[in-house]
Amino acid sequence: MELALLELAGRLTDRDREVIRAVADHRVLTTGQICDLAFTSEVSTRHRLAVLAGLGVLARFRPRLDRGSAPWHYVLDVLGAAVLAAEDDTDLDRVRVRRDKSLAIASSPRLAHLVGCNGFFTALTLSARTTQSAVTAGTRGALWQGHLERWWSAQQVARKIGDLVRPDGYGRWREERLEDESQIEQAQEVWGSHAGGAVDFFVEYDTGTENLNQLASKLTGYQKAAEWFALDQDDRLPWLVFVFTRHGREPGARRALNETASVSARYGQIQLPIATGVFPGDEAGDRERNGDPAGPLWLPLETFAHLSAGESSGWAYNKRLRLAQLPAVHPPAPVVNEPRVGMEDAW
Repeated sequence: MELALLELAGRLTDRDREVIRAVADHRVLTTGQICDLAFTSEVSTRHRLAVLAGLGVLARFRPRLDRGSAPWHYVLDVLGAAVLAAEDDTDLDRVRVRRDKSLAIASSPRLAHLVGCNGFFTALTLSARTTQSAVTAGTRGALWQGHLERWWSAQQVARKIGDLVRPDGYGRWREERLEDESQIEQAQEVWGSHAGGAVDFFVEYDTGTENLNQLASKLTGYQKAAEWFALDQDDRLPWLVFVFTRHGREPGARRALNETASVSARYGQIQLPIATGVFPGDEAGDRERNGDPAGPLWLPLETFAHLSAGESSGWAYNKRLRLAQLPAVHPPAPVVNEPRVGMEDAW
């Protein structure tokens, strides 16, 4: 193993190491998702991933489809785990990866769900990289610059907060408006008066396999989480965003979620603010059809539509908002005087 690592040292680029770590953190990523994370061309992505698979740092498989062919899916291989252990100065025996165990995800019934949720976050990364490139190049009309500052998988969230809730992921998105005065007026037309900022959010990625009552019942756990977050959060709670893969699913889901949230609100229970959006996550690469998850896809529930700057609540839940605009639609966090046990360092 030591000799293999020595040989790899001169062959892996910084980008290779970033890709290996991303695959390790999120269990499985497709070619297109890795391209969104770190490359500018899918052709060069495919070529480099083939090299990494040949070196034994990544393993790959293609799920069977009834029609067409699936993209390559990449998981961590034995040498990839060894590379990360060396970087983290971790005992290799504690992080050994069995190739067959990594590839077991290929037959998991949750594969499509996991890949879809990862695709939501990699699309956010692509949005950030695209706007950063536009800003750097001075592209006319590039009004904002995005940053995905945090992306935690379900497993990473569980290590932070245990089984308090079981979201599909957690993120922090920051969006900064350009300061060029010539663009401010145009930016306000696009964003309104609540442009830019940062938003922390849990993700519930919904593929339609649960009935709407099951979906709404998840709010009970998030009510408990809200109590934890209500202290020392600068009057802001993380958002809970429901990501639907079909437009037809969203209206009924919103009714069920709003009914459950309204009951809790009447009893004065602390809740995380909720928004919904549709992101098909098409692997065919139809970015125009999928939309930009950082863009105006998000519709807050009526229960939480209270703008902080005197706007009417109707504006809040009848107009789709950018992800970074959600903090403008936020009920004040209640003051909780009881300390949170074990949560001080989680966030």
